[in-house]
Amino acid sequence: MKEFRHFLVICSTLILLTVSQTSYALSGSTVDKLLNILVQTGVVDPAVNDARNLILCLVNNRSNPTNCITQAEDQGLTIDDPAVKGVVEVILAANDKDWIKVLEITGTDVLFQFVCKAGLSAAGPVKKFICGGIFQQVVAKGKPVLHQVLVAFKSDSLNEWLKAIALIGPNLACEIIPDSVPGGSQLCGTLGQVIAKVGELAGDAVDAVGDLATSAYEAVDGQSPHMSYDAYFNRYIAYSIHSRVVERLAYNRSFLGMDNGQRSTCIDYFDNHEQARDTARKTCDDLSKRLHNKVVPLADVVTTIHNPI
Repeated sequence: MKEFRHFLVICSTLILLTVSQTSYALSGSTVDKLLNILVQTGVVDPAVNDARNLILCLVNNRSNPTNCITQAEDQGLTIDDPAVKGVVEVILAANDKDWIKVLEITGTDVLFQFVCKAGLSAAGPVKKFICGGIFQQVVAKGKPVLHQVLVAFKSDSLNEWLKAIALIGPNLACEIIPDSVPGGSQLCGTLGQVIAKVGELAGDAVDAVGDLATSAYEAVDGQSPHMSYDAYFNRYIAYSIHSRVVERLAYNRSFLGMDNGQRSTCIDYFDNHEQARDTARKTCDDLSKRLHNKVVPLADVVTTIHNPI
């Protein structure tokens, strides 16, 4: 009986090893699709197709690439060929569903096509995000922003999602945050109330980013009278309230007033509208403190409710 149990343990171990090895197996047709995407997007040279069989061998022998030495020699290559290794690395990352690595190695176009066009099994919230309309809106904000969103998806951590919200805003983030994130739904509900509060402070705050171009134009338009402080705050500063709340939660940011870029734009505006430069600096410092003072109580309430860290 003891020998039989020992036999079962050995068999179970062999089965697990076999499963772990075959879980990475990719068919020739799938590798062909991935190679085609890499070539079509200009990530690799079309000549890499000549090494297709070697690439397939290396992908499916990741734990023992020396199995492919003979095949490499038959093609006049080595298993350490840089071009081949680069392709194998990105294909293995895709097969492992390591979309962060795929993004880092290739870019957003390949990431999108690998997830949505190559027939890989990437089910779940991340596929819905990448293959949906919000993906392009996030891509437009830059690769580092997309990277953080993918980190948040991978971690399923509320704190990582707070960092993503700080970058893309609660409206977009709360459309894609998975139900599995602890406290995610509650956080989005609370931030929705914060956004509503922002709306009360500034009815046209939604268009504030676009209006900054108008502000830049007005800044060089001569010494005309400036708008009221309340109007400037509501139009060009109040839209930052929700992001400052999130930055307090995610990064424990202490001062929640204007960033350097906002302050510089503010100073330029008032300096070009009948204020001396020093007076414009004081005006904008006061507006920055005003933003801080409006954000702090909201941030305190949200922190008390969620306390994610």
